[in-house]
Amino acid sequence: MLWIALTNSLYRFFLFLGESIVFWNHWKLWKLRWLLFSHYLFCDLWMPKREGDFVYGETPFWTASQLYQWAEIKPEHTVWDLGCGRGSFLFFGAINLNLSTVGIDFFKLYPEIGKLISRKLALKKMMWITSDFLNLDFSALPSPNLVYIAGTTFSETTLETLIQKLESLPHGAKIISLSSALVSHQFKLLDTKKFWFSWGKASAYLHIKQ
Repeated sequence: MLWIALTNSLYRFFLFLGESIVFWNHWKLWKLRWLLFSHYLFCDLWMPKREGDFVYGETPFWTASQLYQWAEIKPEHTVWDLGCGRGSFLFFGAINLNLSTVGIDFFKLYPEIGKLISRKLALKKMMWITSDFLNLDFSALPSPNLVYIAGTTFSETTLETLIQKLESLPHGAKIISLSSALVSHQFKLLDTKKFWFSWGKASAYLHIKQ
């Protein structure tokens, strides 16, 4: 266990080092990094234990940049993140691409802190929702150009239910899912690539709603 913890710490350090080199002159991302660190410094001490569908990982900024380019997302687009956690993927898009974003998470802490940080960074097109996305009325949300699903730890039942809900998305909406493709005749798989995440390298699947 000690070796695993040490390896993971080294891996995260090199991720941070790489991002620091790539984004060294992006002052707003540095401010965001500080706000995320300071607001979540002690949160894990009293957060409920997260298991199964709720196990938490994060998308590094440079991976977020690559994913947005891969999906051909433009400044006028709207992006959802289902199970957004701290919202790093959305924050990057809002800061660098001026995207409209919707972050949805079951744990109230993440949307509440997301709202607070959004205000501090003057990001006015970010929406944060506390909800189980399996029970959320998607039709009440702004229509998405991209839906991001970091579903590496989602159960088979959760994925099947989510896929059924996503079938209500408008034609042409794109979906990025991690670790497994969406099995439905309503989604065409456009491409598959591997990217680096906080837990290591994982496959990402890019779909389009037909």
